Amino acid sequence: MPVRVLLVDDKPEPREAFSALIAEEDGFEVCGSVPSAADAMRALETKRPDVIITDLNIQGGPDGIQLSKAIRALDDGAAVMVLSGHDESVFAERALLAGASGYLMKVDAPLELFDALSCVSKGGVYLSETMWTQLYHRPLTEELTDQDRGFLTLLGTRNPPLRLLVEASGRSEGQLLKQMHELAQRLGYVGQTQLRLYAARWMVRNRVGQPGYGGGSAL
Repeated sequence: MPVRVLLVDDKPEPREAFSALIAEEDGFEVCGSVPSAADAMRALETKRPDVIITDLNIQGGPDGIQLSKAIRALDDGAAVMVLSGHDESVFAERALLAGASGYLMKVDAPLELFDALSCVSKGGVYLSETMWTQLYHRPLTEELTDQDRGFLTLLGTRNPPLRLLVEASGRSEGQLLKQMHELAQRLGYVGQTQLRLYAARWMVRNRVGQPGYGGGSAL
């Protein structure tokens, strides 16, 4: 079965361009093309996409980050990839923390689109190389307990928002935030974003579950 892709952009030209590009690649198909976040939410039920590619700056309503958050609040199986012309890492961080599985720079899209689609459709996390180098650095240590490994597996699969982590782990939000903070400190990270990226890359290197990271860097 091909990966079903829903395109979201308030401008028709980018949607037409990506539709034409995706039509040329085996294994992928465009199941819908809509101009707003509201239309995208309606299309989730009728089109059943595997991946939603949304522009960051959707005019006249919720933007791509807000759309990512709304989709993950539904616990829908679809992955969200935010497409942006902004190279500021703050936008990529906001997208990841909202539950997006990918953040792809428009300038990188012609070369990286299908690697990104393949990665996020399998449960992984994808960042443009530009964003990856800005947001990630190697951990100070990789001495991990069995509990650490279990938590990294939860965190690195589909980049779950905190609410879904609570449900999956059976632990309270406070307990999870404390565990995140303590593990991040041991690894030398500040905040959730770097820890989530480390979890995604750790899964790939250790062949745990589905692919966790995609991008230009060598693993």
